[in-house]
Amino acid sequence: MLLYCRLSFLVVAIVHGSSVVRAHVKLQALDKIRRHNARIEADVAKQDAPERDLQNSAYSTISGFACFRNLQGMTEAMNDLEQQYPNLVTINDIGDSYLKEQGDSNGHDIFAMKITAPSSNDQAGKGIALFTAGVHSREYAPPELLMRFATNLLEQYDADPDITWILQQNEVHIIFYVNPDGRIIAEENQFSDWRKNVNPGDDNCLVYGVDINRNFDFAWGDTSGASSNPCAEDYFGTSPASEPETDALSEYAKSVFPESQRKANPEEMKDVPLGEDILGVYMDIHAYGGYTYYPWGHVNEMCPDDESQQALGRKVSSFNSYLLWAGGQPDFLYPASGDTSDYAYGVLGVASLGLEIGSDFYEPCSSFESTVLPDNLPALMYVTKVAKKPFSLGKGPDILSLVVSESTTGEIVVSATASDSQLVNIEGYSAFQTGDQIVTKVELYLDVHPYDYTGTGTMWLMQPTTAFDSQDVSVELTISTERFTVGRHTLFAQATDSDDYAGPVSAVFFNVEKTTTSSPTNEPINASTPSPTLFPVSTSPTPLPVAAIVTPSPVTNEPSTSPITASLTNNPSQSPVIYLTPSPVVSSSEAPSSEISESPSVYASTASPAVFTAAPLPSLVPSTDPTTESLFPTTAGSASEKSVVANSPSSSNGIAPSMFLSIVLIAFNFVVLG
Repeated sequence: MLLYCRLSFLVVAIVHGSSVVRAHVKLQALDKIRRHNARIEADVAKQDAPERDLQNSAYSTISGFACFRNLQGMTEAMNDLEQQYPNLVTINDIGDSYLKEQGDSNGHDIFAMKITAPSSNDQAGKGIALFTAGVHSREYAPPELLMRFATNLLEQYDADPDITWILQQNEVHIIFYVNPDGRIIAEENQFSDWRKNVNPGDDNCLVYGVDINRNFDFAWGDTSGASSNPCAEDYFGTSPASEPETDALSEYAKSVFPESQRKANPEEMKDVPLGEDILGVYMDIHAYGGYTYYPWGHVNEMCPDDESQQALGRKVSSFNSYLLWAGGQPDFLYPASGDTSDYAYGVLGVASLGLEIGSDFYEPCSSFESTVLPDNLPALMYVTKVAKKPFSLGKGPDILSLVVSESTTGEIVVSATASDSQLVNIEGYSAFQTGDQIVTKVELYLDVHPYDYTGTGTMWLMQPTTAFDSQDVSVELTISTERFTVGRHTLFAQATDSDDYAGPVSAVFFNVEKTTTSSPTNEPINASTPSPTLFPVSTSPTPLPVAAIVTPSPVTNEPSTSPITASLTNNPSQSPVIYLTPSPVVSSSEAPSSEISESPSVYASTASPAVFTAAPLPSLVPSTDPTTESLFPTTAGSASEKSVVANSPSSSNGIAPSMFLSIVLIAFNFVVLG
């Protein structure tokens, strides 16, 4: 069992004869206890560590760099995150450092953190994003950047809508230090420029060790991008993956990414594209220079999936304004053979990227906090967003904004902007072909992620303020919340372009709350001529087009005595609304109306409007409890009439209980009493 030493105390069970005592014991006191013939039964248990601020100020830092936790502080922070978020975080010991493998007590374990949340629908498998740092010892900032990223994901889960779905739909794996032995040297001997691991070899080098980022088993040994000299800073080692640090990372990566995507002979098949359906993305963080890099790195040539890789690299650089370092780019500085990036793409078969952050190996805290951190956290978030299908999603249009506001009539207005070009056409580079397409639609989903949508549930087509005729579009939709359940809901938006590429998903929360009105009516609404419905979702093979979105009066058997209105205040404490087994959506049996009622507001496109009559809409939360509030109450005359809204009970045949009793009494009087 692994010992986590967060503090200087352990909770142990001290066994002496037949007596057992549990106590908080200082680490240095354990040997004294053993010398008194007492046995320590639980010195491998995690000690009771009080909850503390997870910001780096609560942990030990590198001397002179208060913004960077040192190796000990980072390890403590990692363990504290696991303790504070046990349902989201798993920590794994994935291998040993060189010194640990040699049996040296100064050696280290190499840890990987996995962050993910429970998901309601995981049929196709979650997306996978693997981030690494600390490959080169002297680069102070990368591990801290990843720890800030991890902490933000965990602290904002269930409060930030994008982070919430990202963790529900993806696994985020982080290795903060690939090379912990070298990191200790770099921290304790500042400005020593220590880069490699600590394998001394047999060459009596002053600068000994192997460059881990030249030791991976792809293009290994190519001296145009690495050195065979053991004393050189980019020494590639005695053989591919000769170092335990390299082996730990490569084996862990193989365990998380799909084996089916790997090529049988990676170097012989290096010119064969992976295709656009691959799952997973890898990113390695280094310092410094201000570059986003992607394959190929060992040679100044484009990889066979350059269009997909470049689109993704450009979009990452749209957040941090970094230059592109890749084969075929004007800012390709020099080749690097046997590195992590080419290995991930060439051998593992996943999208692969890297960052050279900041302006110094020893980044000043002022610039890290003001520039490096805010510029790169959104870039990491974007990479995680597309982890499900990075080569496809990266080519699609992006949702640049998604806003929910409340109208004067109590409805909600959802506004969004989508662009196929803005993130990919970055400054300093020519326009790119994946950004030339017209945005053709923006879909909006209620409480079901687009990845999980199978035709049941609620989805709308948002309407453009002008038309779908350019790479950039603004869209809007007005929605009545009268038939929504009380509580928090999530809206997911996804745009598609004229090449049929769907882009990354964005989300927003909104709350629905009940308000009480005076003098509710007891008369059922006449549903013989139903009003147009806002929810024209059909399960037919060819859904009807939506050219006009109408906000109707609700059609129900029994009117609600407690109408529901929308509140746009975030409610982070409430879990997202997820429906595990939604009832199928019933398509309308009536043809679309050719006229629009005067009372509803209409948002029409330039095409001929299509207005939909009220379709029977079953509840998405099956229930036999007549007091249960359903998401969509059953309309009059539908096949199923058990669901009611806002605690308005009704009998199974649609007749109010009081009316039903009156009918029975009248019939009794007529038959029995004459």
